[in-house]
Formats: sequence, C-alpha cells, structure tokens
Amino acid sequence: MISRHLLTIGIIIYRTLTHHINELNTEINEIEIEARPDIEISVYRVL
Repeated sequence: MISRHLLTIGIIIYRTLTHHINELNTEINEIEIEARPDIEISVYRVL
C-alpha cells in the first residue's frame, strides 16, 4: 500500500514538473524569437 501511494505521488510530481518545463520551454522559445533579429544584426555587423 505504501509503495502504491509513493508511486501516485511520484506521478503527480512528474506531471507537474513536465507541465512547468513545457511552460518554461514556450517562454524560452518566445524570448529566442524576439532575440533573433538582434543576433542577425550583430552577425551582419561582424561580417
């Protein structure tokens, strides 16, 4: 019984972690999209 409770707790923690990681990934992708024009401009300046 104890191991079953630990398993369900682990699944809940895993799901919440993956959910937060997915939210972080979408935020990072949005930041990268916003930052790309600046990176391209700096690359052209170097060339």
